[in-house]
Amino acid sequence: MQNSAPISVLEYYKSFGGLRGAIAGAFTFLPVSSLVIPGRVFPPLGNETILSQWFAVIIGVVVTYLVFLRQNVTTSKIKSAMTFFLLIATVFFCAYLAARLNFVRTIDIPSLKDVAIVSVGYERTDFAKSVFGDASDLDMLRARGTDDEEIVKLWTTRSVYVSRITLLCSYLGCALSLIAIASLAVLLRARESPGAETPKG
Repeated sequence: MQNSAPISVLEYYKSFGGLRGAIAGAFTFLPVSSLVIPGRVFPPLGNETILSQWFAVIIGVVVTYLVFLRQNVTTSKIKSAMTFFLLIATVFFCAYLAARLNFVRTIDIPSLKDVAIVSVGYERTDFAKSVFGDASDLDMLRARGTDDEEIVKLWTTRSVYVSRITLLCSYLGCALSLIAIASLAVLLRARESPGAETPKG
């Protein structure tokens, strides 16, 4: 049976008050958690980390709205889309995990009782090869420091850019897919509310 009115934007976002919406909100605003625990969840991207964090938040909010625009899609197609996004999230999470293992380094700083988490490249510069030889990435970072100026002296600029884009894209692919799943679940909930239109099929 089809009800009389479609879902409004306000009704849709009010439906985010439940568990499904909380999950969508958590994944949407998760990037800013790195302001408190740097590099633990959102990838460390050097001087571009904060800009990338807010970009991730904005695009996450946009995804929730794009889901709202699909409110006329049938329930069966929404459930199929949720399954598809789950598969996509799994693939991107594996890619993100692999990128972190390859490009992210955690350096203990005993004097500050803290750690520095940075992303590096995959190709060392001639300077790094001549000065450090076969030394580990951690040894080079301890000797030279962890700011971007030193990192691009140790790894080629191209390899640093590629590693950071890989980290960002794989993170976004996973996070946005999870946001889409939760938002689709919220949409289903909103369509079940009284007065909402439920497409046939």
